Amino acid sequence: MELALLKWYGVNRVTTFAVGSGPLGLAFDGANLWVTNFESDNVTKLNAATGALVGTYAVGEFPQGIAFDGTNIWVANSGSDNVTKLNAATGAVVGNYAAGIAQAA
Repeated sequence: MELALLKWYGVNRVTTFAVGSGPLGLAFDGANLWVTNFESDNVTKLNAATGALVGTYAVGEFPQGIAFDGTNIWVANSGSDNVTKLNAATGAVVGNYAAGIAQAA
């Protein structure tokens, strides 16, 4: 799949960047774009200025929602009923936390 970016300056141009299968969620960390790939069970990190691939990181099953808290990337995984916390600088998994219906008391 590809991610499209419309640049606001100059002539309207759409630029596309390759990401994983089934891109769904998007977060910006100030320098990079993070894309959840629903069908690939991972997230793609792209340099926002160039679109260059920075890395691809495995997360839980069917990642959808994504957020940046200033230090970490948080990914909601609907298929595995958990949330993955990634270090935004390195992409390393900081932790996985149970969430969702399976965790309801």
